[in-house]
Amino acid sequence: MAVKIRLQRHGKKGKPFYWIVAADARSKRDGKYLEKIGTYDPNTSPATIDLNFDSAISWLGKGAQPTNTAKAILSYSGVLLKKHLDGGVKKGAFTEAEAKKRFDKWMKEKSAKIQKKIEDVNASLESNKKEAREREEEYRKKKLEESKAKEEAKADEAPADEAPADEAPADEAPADEAPADEAPADEAPAPADEAPADEAPADEAPADEAPAEEAPADEAPADEAPADEAPADEAPADEAPADEAPADEALLMKLLLMRLLLMRLLLMRLLLMRLLLMRLLLMRLLLMRLLLMRLLLMRLLLMRINNKFYGYKSC
Repeated sequence: MAVKIRLQRHGKKGKPFYWIVAADARSKRDGKYLEKIGTYDPNTSPATIDLNFDSAISWLGKGAQPTNTAKAILSYSGVLLKKHLDGGVKKGAFTEAEAKKRFDKWMKEKSAKIQKKIEDVNASLESNKKEAREREEEYRKKKLEESKAKEEAKADEAPADEAPADEAPADEAPADEAPADEAPADEAPAPADEAPADEAPADEAPADEAPAEEAPADEAPADEAPADEAPADEAPADEAPADEAPADEALLMKLLLMRLLLMRLLLMRLLLMRLLLMRLLLMRLLLMRLLLMRLLLMRLLLMRINNKFYGYKSC
């Protein structure tokens, strides 16, 4: 019976936990086993290995073959080195004390490496935690500064909105005082207008002659008539769009004609394609008909041959 040292899976989904077992090679992975040698937990950093040295060396000595993963675990734990040293002792290469000395030295170096790795992992975890805390503090400070800036901006905007409301009555005050300033202006000319009231009859005579001199002023509209005729000279400028309209219509007609020609060409192309398809279908039907005729002829020939053969046989 072939024995293998392999891993047997336990644990829950996403967090596996393995047993190192010696089992029959024909049994299932998680089936029956002969002996449990140890455990392997890959969820920790570094991975945790708990192994029974004597049982592992015993099964290796009996010829059990470890799988690739189990072999790596045994090598990491020093089981393979122990087996190798025991073989050297049996062959007489060195004494048992020398073998024990070499194994102890290797175990010390290995444990030092493992300890260093654990310290590095712990240091990296601490540094990551520290960086996370610093980032969190920076984020909090930034949020506080932003909130303070928003509050200050609101506080600055509030007085600015109240200031125009306070100044509005001050601007309206002069408007109320304006009538008081205008009142003396209306009363001031009154004495001046009353003084020449007695002299008015002396000046009335020339006032009657003024309409005679103003007559030419009434004739001025006659001289201004040519100014009203200026729009008549500008009429050709307004007729320019009328000349452009036929050009636009000509372009539209050309575009319509081009479109009609394109549509006609497309229709012709479609008709030609339809004719070609019809011809292809007819050719296909003819070929099918010829094939059927050929099959019928072949069948008739075979029937004649069979009739002749059976006829000669019956005779």
